[in-house]
Amino acid sequence: MNHNIAARRVLGSVFDMVAGMCAMLYAGIVLLWILASPYPALQDYLEWLYQGHVFAALVKANASAVAAFQMALYPIPNSLMQVMLGLLNLFLLPILAAKILLIIYLISFMVMLMLIARYVSLAHSGKLLLVLTTTTALNSSFWNGYINVQMSLLLFSIFFYLCYLKGHQGLAILFTFSLAIFFCHAITFAFLVGFLGIRETTLQPEKWLRWPRFKICAGILPALGLLLWYIVARGPSSATGVSPLPGKAIGDSFGAFLAYKLYTIMKQGAFHVFEFPDRTSHLASHDTLYWVGVALNGLFAVLLVAALLWGMWDVYRSKRWPDLRFLLPLVVCIGVPYFMLPQVFLGIVNFSERLLLPTLIVLFCLLPVRPAMFAALCVPVLTALPLTMVFLINPQILAHHNQGMYHRFFTHRPYQFAVKPEVFSSLGTHPYLPLDFETSVLFNRH
Repeated sequence: MNHNIAARRVLGSVFDMVAGMCAMLYAGIVLLWILASPYPALQDYLEWLYQGHVFAALVKANASAVAAFQMALYPIPNSLMQVMLGLLNLFLLPILAAKILLIIYLISFMVMLMLIARYVSLAHSGKLLLVLTTTTALNSSFWNGYINVQMSLLLFSIFFYLCYLKGHQGLAILFTFSLAIFFCHAITFAFLVGFLGIRETTLQPEKWLRWPRFKICAGILPALGLLLWYIVARGPSSATGVSPLPGKAIGDSFGAFLAYKLYTIMKQGAFHVFEFPDRTSHLASHDTLYWVGVALNGLFAVLLVAALLWGMWDVYRSKRWPDLRFLLPLVVCIGVPYFMLPQVFLGIVNFSERLLLPTLIVLFCLLPVRPAMFAALCVPVLTALPLTMVFLINPQILAHHNQGMYHRFFTHRPYQFAVKPEVFSSLGTHPYLPLDFETSVLFNRH
């Protein structure tokens, strides 16, 4: 009996080490891919890089840029990365600036996730690191090039680690991170405000007049003021693309709407498909591999929901419940809009999915997820990662263009804005192209 227990512990330790090494290997391959690629092909990221290039041109008072574009004169919560890219463009070539920013992001996020994983569960830190890597740092949002969303997740992870895992809840930390997260992305900022509000009102609600609560209010008040300024300055025109009914977002079938919600959870898996300009994917003509990847993401979604529900039940029955009972109203307040909001809300695609991402960070850090569930979660991740990484190592190795079926699910379009680097390489001789997105600090002059 003792030998069997010892053998299981050894196998568990080996598996945990393998999972952690695979997480670092995945991040390392992505890092090398960023360095070796002509430009970082992360779908929307090229558009944001282009806007950073335009921002730098406006700062330099370039006549062509001034004639074509204008800057917003009010705070916008989707602008920090564009401004950072613009500032880097003042001193560096655009592609180099884009790569430097991505490298800083990736290294910082992986270091942060390693610290979180070791703090939460030293014995199972490798498995937790692997799951957190594929659901936060290198998730579907990353491959879509949503750099502001991703940087806001990184900032929230640092904030959560410092304030609620290490206990450093200073006014300066609250002030700095609330402002930084506000300028990164409004949804993550809304989650931060909701998290702070629900936690403080749920724990010791009878003690309203407590210095920590005044400190929290004082720390986030400047960011809330900027949000109000943005809403007033932007006006109702910003609330575009609102679907009146959930089902109308993707069709008339309510069943299709529920399937879409399940799909958003499945997207947190490790399997991703990359589409070439001719609409074929890197797994074209390999439909069996494609459907294996789809099934692995489905399995991951089922295991993810089961692990979190089981963890919630375990914490409810434990002595930690008085300190963690705020998780129940937090999950309810996030879950209701998650299941009710359409695919496009306030002009933002996948609004509810972006609410899910910081929620996963909080739940994985605070819930006592059982080691067996973490091990089970790692199985579809480890199996799916080779199907994703093959694109990073050699995009064409499995691709047979104009053959096979069209791969609809878990698809990313890394070359969607590939025309934008032509503007960078021409160094001013190429005419400026219009902005495809007017959701940041820059706008086209119509």
